[in-house]
Amino acid sequence: MLKITNLKKINNVSHGTFYSKADDSFKESSAFLTLNNKKWTVKIIFNRGNKRALGCIYVGRRLFNLKWGRYYVAQIDESDCGVAALAMIFKYYGSTIPLFKLRKLTQTSLEGTTIWGIIRASSKLKISAKAIQASKHLFQDREISYPFIVHVQKNQELLHYYVVLDVKNDKVTIADPDEDIGIVHMLKKDLLAEWTGVAILFEKAKDYHRIVEKPLSLWQFQKLIVEKKHLLVPIFLSVVFITFLELISAYFFQNLIDSFIPKKLITEMTIISIGLIIGHVCSSISMYLNQSLILKLERNISKNIIMMYIKHVFHLPINFFINKTNGDIISRFQDTEKIVTAISSCYVVGIMQSSIFFALGIILALQNIHLFGVSVISIPIYVMIIIMFVRPFERQNKNVMAASETVTSELISDFSCMELIKSMNWTDVVLHKSNIKLEKLLNSTQKFMKMDQIQKTLKELVDHILEIMVLMIGAHEVFAQRISLGELVAFNTLLCYFMNPLQDIVGLQSKIQSAKVALNRLNEVLSVPQEKLKGDSLHHKNTDADIKVENVYFGYGDGKVVLANISCSILRQQKVLLQGQSGCGKSTFAKLLAGFLTCHNGRIIVGEQDIKNLNPVEWRKHVLYVPQIPYIFNTTIFENLLMDCSRKISDDKIKTVCELVGLDEVINQLPLGLDTVIGEHGSKLSGGQKQRLCLARALLTDAEVLILDEVTSSLDFISEEQIIKNICNLTKKTVIIITHRLEVAKYVDQIIKI
Repeated sequence: MLKITNLKKINNVSHGTFYSKADDSFKESSAFLTLNNKKWTVKIIFNRGNKRALGCIYVGRRLFNLKWGRYYVAQIDESDCGVAALAMIFKYYGSTIPLFKLRKLTQTSLEGTTIWGIIRASSKLKISAKAIQASKHLFQDREISYPFIVHVQKNQELLHYYVVLDVKNDKVTIADPDEDIGIVHMLKKDLLAEWTGVAILFEKAKDYHRIVEKPLSLWQFQKLIVEKKHLLVPIFLSVVFITFLELISAYFFQNLIDSFIPKKLITEMTIISIGLIIGHVCSSISMYLNQSLILKLERNISKNIIMMYIKHVFHLPINFFINKTNGDIISRFQDTEKIVTAISSCYVVGIMQSSIFFALGIILALQNIHLFGVSVISIPIYVMIIIMFVRPFERQNKNVMAASETVTSELISDFSCMELIKSMNWTDVVLHKSNIKLEKLLNSTQKFMKMDQIQKTLKELVDHILEIMVLMIGAHEVFAQRISLGELVAFNTLLCYFMNPLQDIVGLQSKIQSAKVALNRLNEVLSVPQEKLKGDSLHHKNTDADIKVENVYFGYGDGKVVLANISCSILRQQKVLLQGQSGCGKSTFAKLLAGFLTCHNGRIIVGEQDIKNLNPVEWRKHVLYVPQIPYIFNTTIFENLLMDCSRKISDDKIKTVCELVGLDEVINQLPLGLDTVIGEHGSKLSGGQKQRLCLARALLTDAEVLILDEVTSSLDFISEEQIIKNICNLTKKTVIIITHRLEVAKYVDQIIKI
């Protein structure tokens, strides 16, 4: 006989402490327990000589453990398994650290997290981490400190990380960052079959201190609602008016049955009927205005949240875009719609409908306390329906959003490579791949919709059963002459109005669940620190100063060092050629000069100032980097040349620069000249014409230093040589050129080998 005490919730699943009358030799027992109308298999493990033990509840393979469940962290993206595993370790030691921060510290890329990245991040946060190559005897070592991380090849395909929580005999308790698996028991032999032999052990340093960082929550957006309180007042008044009219209608039906018809009060009935018709016309107008105000409220909230996201993304450092796909960024932008819907619903539906719900509850109780008591039974049933679907909704929302992100990324990539797809006759192959990903998205969406429909069906079933019970019990009350027939009809009408707000409140669950998942995904971007937009001002005397590079080292992520011990000087107005083989780091060096990247060691100095201490906006006004890929906006040639219309540039200067790079010939061939719209990505121009346009745009700026990264690669040799000759001879700017055609070296003052 098991006695259950201390029932509590962990991960939305019931847990309890179990007692049993067992002798000292009894170590293990199993039993069945029914919680939330489900049959759970319960395993009880007893310490020798101790009659008290903690119970672990299993659902299929998944184990919700009272000891370990609170430390679990799920990965968001496929590349996040390493940082999610590390987050669990830190949670065990009392710290709550967002995945974005761990991703930055571990330098996680699209390929995932390296073991060295985990060790380095742990060290920075004052936890000692040690990677070892071990054998199966590691799981027999009683002095080993749990938890620790193991590197595995999951299903013999995917490189992955598990957190090992405990080992008992031939079973290992592991936490898989993949939420579909979670915390489970694995047979030791199964784990060893996947294990690569690498384990990472952890231990707190003496100077370790807890770190608790809370991400942005839905409640923090309430200020957006408060700012629009002038919209909330008329919305609330319109809801009150509509509810008041519904109450009058209910009591009209009561008097119609009990008084007007039996007493043949035709005049009074006609007057009230006309009044109700006028009232319902006003109600319809009020409902229309109500919805219009709600749409206006959502529009304002949507604008604020979307612009907050867009502004944040535009101020993120370049390396963020290296590790994120365009589809990833755009899909999170699309997620804002779910957040907006949830915020407006929480206030408009949650607060206002709750007020109406309680007001109608009081009126129903005054109308007939016995029938109201029957009606109240439905409330805990609704609560149970909500609780039952919390985790399923969360899981399905994550699946839908992840699948949507994959489809978006795939389509953006395919559309941008359409010429290649056509030329290689890959249309059928690409369509097949897209079909597989779309099928996954549709399946995830269908599962979510099916789950939502199941919840709605259960709610409707509860409504129908409640309605029948109220009518049945009410009929007995009428037979006993404790209430009139009109009162029963009025109560039943009011009950419908009472249940509508309750249904709306229950309907908030799926919206809030979607919004929470969307906000978690959005936080992965919003929580990334923006590029430092403050710093030392560039001294006026340094705008014409030389640039000195001293012992610069740089490498991407945990890969090999790209630049090592680079030193050079670039004099004012000097023309410099960067020379080196493909992949040697020429473009990386150029981005370091432009301030897009920060060197790991060494310094880049202008005058007497280190550029890493400068305001990056000011520095980029001084140094302009022009990439090899020509970026063209879907607008006119003139706007592509001068996007910043606040700068006044004479027509003569535009004409001179266009002639210098050979763009004048292109403009003269177009019917509208500078006012010609050149299409998305400059589709109406050739590759060489796009590069001429980008060169002209750069020369029209006030930047003293131009970095040209293979910006003439699409031009023929004669055109390229002529343009570089013109730039070197006629431009008073400092020019740094990257090109593989060394014939242009005769026009430069210095060659720097990378």
